[in-house]
Amino acid sequence: MKFKKGLIIVILMCFSLLVYSNEFGMNKPLGLNSIQKYGTKGSTRLGISTGVNLYVGYQMDYQLTRNFGEINELKLGYGLGVYRTMNNNWESGLTLKQGSFSSLKSNNTQGIMGKFNEIQFNLQKSLNENILLDVASLTFNVQFGLGAIQYQSQYFYLDPKKQSITQIASSVGYGYTGQGEFRAQKFYNIPDKKIAIVGNIGFNIGYRLSGNMMLYFENIYSQST
Repeated sequence: MKFKKGLIIVILMCFSLLVYSNEFGMNKPLGLNSIQKYGTKGSTRLGISTGVNLYVGYQMDYQLTRNFGEINELKLGYGLGVYRTMNNNWESGLTLKQGSFSSLKSNNTQGIMGKFNEIQFNLQKSLNENILLDVASLTFNVQFGLGAIQYQSQYFYLDPKKQSITQIASSVGYGYTGQGEFRAQKFYNIPDKKIAIVGNIGFNIGYRLSGNMMLYFENIYSQST
């Protein structure tokens, strides 16, 4: 990973909870023998989310590491989102996410870690024409998004016996200056956090619990420039 290019690849798997909808007057559960209408074109939903961030890149060894000193490759991220429906096929929205990630490789002698804040504009398409969750209790959606990410990251060496960092090879956003070195290559440390363009593609399943409460399970792949 060359930090001066600011490449961050993260998979975010989210569990989302709807906490507000502007259709408060329609609060009956779905009937077994009849369909209850809950949303209309132009309805709005606001939700919170949490999920696991996984780093995907060549600084990984395809083995999940938990509780190795201060390193944990399964870290929770958090988010806020607001969406507005266009019809029963499409909705658009804005999401804010905050999280961190880490990964070890080479028998836990090398590693990478970082933190990020991002904002993205998303479009969602319902594969079963039920984005409003009014025809049935489930919707299956694909998502596309584009936005910006502010991040900090650093590459380091570790002592596997002591499970501690021994040397910072290169860093962005952690205040370090001067040069670092990795595989005989020199890197200039960047003390300030960086901002880059980020895009995502993903899939989610939405389920209506009641008139104003829904759950969404997401699997999203994000990549920055």
